[in-house]
Amino acid sequence: MGPVDVRHPALPDLFDPALPNAPLLFGILAGDLPGRAIADDAEHPTMAAVQAPNAIAFTSRTTRQADFDATLSGLRRDATVGLVWPGDSAGSVEPEAPARSIARLGFDAIDPADERFARLRADLPADLTVRPMDPELLARCEWLELVVDAHGSIEAFLARGSGLCLMRGDEIVAEAYAPFIGRGVAEVGVVTPEPHRGHGYASVAIAFLAKVLAGRGLAMYWSCDADNDASIRVAAKLGFGPPRPFGILLYRPLEA
Repeated sequence: MGPVDVRHPALPDLFDPALPNAPLLFGILAGDLPGRAIADDAEHPTMAAVQAPNAIAFTSRTTRQADFDATLSGLRRDATVGLVWPGDSAGSVEPEAPARSIARLGFDAIDPADERFARLRADLPADLTVRPMDPELLARCEWLELVVDAHGSIEAFLARGSGLCLMRGDEIVAEAYAPFIGRGVAEVGVVTPEPHRGHGYASVAIAFLAKVLAGRGLAMYWSCDADNDASIRVAAKLGFGPPRPFGILLYRPLEA
């Protein structure tokens, strides 16, 4: 396994488009998000892996245990790895025991033009306004570091991703993001500062982001930690269907 250009035209078809967090994967493969790729052959790859700067990694389809093991080892030669592992993939290949795992939930993508989002937008309190993110506003946001890690810079996120805030005057009461976009799907997320939780602002913020994404012809995907009850409730309110469990398997770098 060795380095390969993430924009190699053969790579996207090697990966299952139904993988959890697929917008991140395909955003990297499109060259819109930073990341790296390794493959069994730099010119004619048949097995590959992709990794984001935050350590999250994906392996391509295979039924050969030896190929999978070589790919995971290739990632671990010089990096910590957080391998996205679908909950329904047992029976093909089996990853070695990770140092730790994080239980996650993924929700199938939905149409942001659905009428429910228009109804939620109508619930915007009269004392709040919607402000698209700009460099000054994003610099004040709670998820600034996540966005910069995902895109490399504030400017790159504003050029390729989407984000907005609900504001009370100059105070941020909710932040809604679409940081990962790939193959026509945007993964969305929302954060509400602690003093403003419990008022439904998260779902209203996502409803306004949905209008932006619908204008770009994108579907919306949601994922969260399995123990994040607040996020699960917001996903249900937004109309995301039953969750599918998956894991992030954490591996330390291999010793030289």
